[in-house]
Parts: sequence; structure tokens; C-alpha cells
Amino acid sequence: MTLERQIALIIGRETGLQDVGPETRLDWQQARDVNDTVCIQLNLNIGTIEAMHCRTVGDYIELVRSKS
Repeated sequence: MTLERQIALIIGRETGLQDVGPETRLDWQQARDVNDTVCIQLNLNIGTIEAMHCRTVGDYIELVRSKS
């Protein structure tokens, strides 16, 4: 499974959003909330503040790529 797909599945499960893709909008609370789960499941260390700046799933995927 690709990194993008893993992140999309985690975001969908944590937020209840369906059909999660790169253009799916995230508010700062959703980004903050999914960040903990993503970091634990993918063994990453991404700061909450950094995650909260992501406005879309694509932004968040790029952040994860830069940290992995």
C-alpha cells in the first residue's frame, strides 16, 4: 500500500470523511487530530503546529513525505 493511500485511510477513519483524496480539505482541528494517529502508525515525529498548517490532504501528505 502506498504512503498516500495509508494516510488517506487513516484520515478517513479518524475524521469520518469519505472519498479522501489530495484535494480533500482539512481544517486545523482535523489536521491536529489525525497527526497523532499518523505519527504513531507510521513511526514519525511531526509537530502538531506543522500539521495544523496543512489545508488539504495533499498538503499533509507532502509534510509526511518530508519527514519520512
